[in-house]
Amino acid sequence: MILLEVTKSGRRREVPLVDEADAVLLRRGPQAADLVFGTSSWYAFRAYWEAAIEAAKLVDFHFHDLRHTFASWAVQRGVTLQELKHLLGHSSLAMVMRYAHLSPEHLRSAVSRLNGILAPAPSVEASEAGRESAGETSEDAVEDRTLHPTIRT
Repeated sequence: MILLEVTKSGRRREVPLVDEADAVLLRRGPQAADLVFGTSSWYAFRAYWEAAIEAAKLVDFHFHDLRHTFASWAVQRGVTLQELKHLLGHSSLAMVMRYAHLSPEHLRSAVSRLNGILAPAPSVEASEAGRESAGETSEDAVEDRTLHPTIRT
């Protein structure tokens, strides 16, 4: 858990960490117990951040981009928007929506879960011919069409 003493909203809050983040902090030893970034000075942290970005040869990448990435990955892994709201510390779902970007691949995957839900109904002629060979009456056919209406667009 990371304790955020000072937040934008002025409220103190705790943020849970994934196991991998816990492992990284444990490897750093006891000095990581108090200050995750080794300093409470934004200016000192910013200098370290900018040096790391330059060393990695990243272009137009900002610390806040990590927040957007976290939100998108969380939603793609099934975290609800209400849960994400609490994880990000937002007071409204409208603000969460600004962070919860989804990749086109993820949206295609979401839509693909509906594949087959509107399977085409068999044609009336084919259904009647099949019923006659099975010994069904035309009354049975009317009942079947009532239970399984054909959708036309």
